Amino acid sequence: MKIEAFKCSEDESRIEDFRQLAEDQQLKSEQYVEKERAYRTRYVNKLHSDFVLYPWQNNCYENGYVFVAYEKTKTDTIMLGWMLVHIREFSKLRYGTLTVAHVDYISTNQNIGKGVGKMMMTVMKNKMKELDCDVIELMPLPLVVGFYTKLGYVLEFKKVNYYTKWLKPRPTERLVQLYEHQLNIEDEKIAARIEQEEKEAFQVIYDQFTPKEQERYHIMQHKDDSTRIAMIMTYEESGHDIHEVKTMLT
Repeated sequence: MKIEAFKCSEDESRIEDFRQLAEDQQLKSEQYVEKERAYRTRYVNKLHSDFVLYPWQNNCYENGYVFVAYEKTKTDTIMLGWMLVHIREFSKLRYGTLTVAHVDYISTNQNIGKGVGKMMMTVMKNKMKELDCDVIELMPLPLVVGFYTKLGYVLEFKKVNYYTKWLKPRPTERLVQLYEHQLNIEDEKIAARIEQEEKEAFQVIYDQFTPKEQERYHIMQHKDDSTRIAMIMTYEESGHDIHEVKTMLT
């Protein structure tokens, strides 16, 4: 297995080559799973497409790095993993500067076996040290928190659910507090934007409800605040079929 790091602003063509490779490989694996499930009656739950997440579909940051894990056979190149990291500076003249490596996405080939993720994290950590970063931060999904804690990551910024690993001696507590405050402000802005976008998307649906259906919706939303987003997803996935959404009100 080989793991390479590419800088987004300098290695666009190489990143694009691997991006296309990952896209093609994922499509083939999804088609294989679909075909096999149509004929198999046993062991269908053990069939998986290569990747659950598609981080190669996300745009690079100007000061970002893509880490690609792959292996070459005599006839092909097999994608094993993809990670996107971006570096940002946080500066308070009185207290100092933090150079932060933020892990945006990581996904590994679930049909290859274990070990790829750990090796990618090690390569990434060494690269961030080389780039003189102070700390790595990431927000893991609940199911994989244990993977990161075993690698030494600790939940530090609780409100935004960021786990960290310091690559240099921890700076002054005041600088860390100021950085956490900035993270909280950014998180609140993102939450407010998402809330507004969700409201606007749902208004189109809500306007098509009868008064009784609107009343029923409010009761459901009060009991379960995920009702609105579930209806939005159903509406979009059904090709804007309002009747499909209305079945959720019964």
